[in-house]
Amino acid sequence: MRRSFNKALIERIYAELDEEKSFLELLAKLRRENVINSHRTLRKYLELLVASGLVEEKIIPQRNINPKKLYRVTGRKPKIQVGLSLFSVYGLNREVPPETREVETDLLGLSKAKLLNGAAVASIEDFLVDVFNRYLKGEKHLIDLFLVVYLKNKVDLEYMVKRASEAGIKTEILNFLETIDYCLREGWREEISPLNMALYLKIRDQYLKRRYNLKPRKHLEEDINSIVERLRKDGAPF
Repeated sequence: MRRSFNKALIERIYAELDEEKSFLELLAKLRRENVINSHRTLRKYLELLVASGLVEEKIIPQRNINPKKLYRVTGRKPKIQVGLSLFSVYGLNREVPPETREVETDLLGLSKAKLLNGAAVASIEDFLVDVFNRYLKGEKHLIDLFLVVYLKNKVDLEYMVKRASEAGIKTEILNFLETIDYCLREGWREEISPLNMALYLKIRDQYLKRRYNLKPRKHLEEDINSIVERLRKDGAPF
């Protein structure tokens, strides 16, 4: 899966499709203006725009040749998929309910999305903000799964906090992330269970390479042993 798309290129393709164009017409225009050269790249971007509902695709059969594809903007906001099914996309080994739903996003969120089986799937940052919001609203079991995915994957922390702020949960998510940060950086000062030591050292080594800029904070409800035991329980291979 592509890590991310270029927001400026999405905006340019979107602007060109204010009037209906065929794939070849669009490719020729973008090539003339040195915006894009590869037909494969353009196909991927169009696939994303169509999957999000931002652009519609019409297929017109042609005799003895490939069908003609026409594209035009729909006038709707783009949508991406979130939901529990994305835990497996981002590396959770546990079985989770096959649940997905669509939410509206903007072009920045779309540029960070992934294409998976013809669907526009939320970035890890948008996904984690959605999961944390559900946790705050009462789905308490989701916090352990959030923790596993957060620690297994590098995230764009600035972007995730921006999305959390827009969702009205910036303070809550920062409190939690700063607690985890403190526990991983300072956990060696506490008495770590022998069962947890090896996994703690692996997680800590991987985590510190990411250089997240978080303030030190400690909340009494979290400690390094409980964090590592939760990760061990979920079989997270770090």
